[in-house]
Amino acid sequence: MNVNWGGRVLTVQVLFSRTGLATQILVSTEKVGLLLDCGDGTARDLIGMGVPLDSLAGVFLTHGHADHLGGLWGGVKW
Repeated sequence: MNVNWGGRVLTVQVLFSRTGLATQILVSTEKVGLLLDCGDGTARDLIGMGVPLDSLAGVFLTHGHADHLGGLWGGVKW
């Protein structure tokens, strides 16, 4: 499940884990994205959406709980 909002320049997508928890938010333009938090399965979800991991300009972590940073290790070569 995803929740999307699109404006003229930015797109905001709230991405959910398979259990239904919102675990990351992708804010993007046509060329670059910023990831807010990095829950489990983030790399899988982004690749599945056609978002190249190297298009991310940064990853911002709001706090140190596993559901907000557990997917960081899967994308370590970003």
